[in-house]
Amino acid sequence: MSTLEEQLEALAARVRALEDEAEIGRLLVRYGFAVDTDDVEAMLSAFAPDAVITVDSGREMRGHEEAREIVEGPIHQGYLPNCAHNIGPFTVEVHGDTADATGYSEVYLRDDGGFHVERISFNRWHLERRGDGWMITERHTSLLGSGEGAHALLRRGL
Repeated sequence: MSTLEEQLEALAARVRALEDEAEIGRLLVRYGFAVDTDDVEAMLSAFAPDAVITVDSGREMRGHEEAREIVEGPIHQGYLPNCAHNIGPFTVEVHGDTADATGYSEVYLRDDGGFHVERISFNRWHLERRGDGWMITERHTSLLGSGEGAHALLRRGL
């Protein structure tokens, strides 16, 4: 039988893991809100300055200067202001000061014909606790139907 102190320590660890998971979920959703509102600085604040972003197993962006292209690039600018990112659902695994999240992202667009899905992707996010909060250090995203690599990202969340 454990002591009351051991039980409190275990409970505190469980509460911290739940708080970390909730904070990571909010961070990923805020990322989607930032890109949809053309707020590059808010988007960049979700990423560590040395983050690596891999899109469709080919294009790689390193650091904030290259990551700006996510919002400032011609493809995304062509979507604005008529796009909505849906980030999730996702699994979150916290390992102390690092974490991994795996899940979906969808981009919806509005045009004269109504609304349609522009993109559905599988995503794997690696995060680190830095300072007072979590930051994305790696994001790998792969378009649905783009082959085994896309499914491999999703399998990691199982």
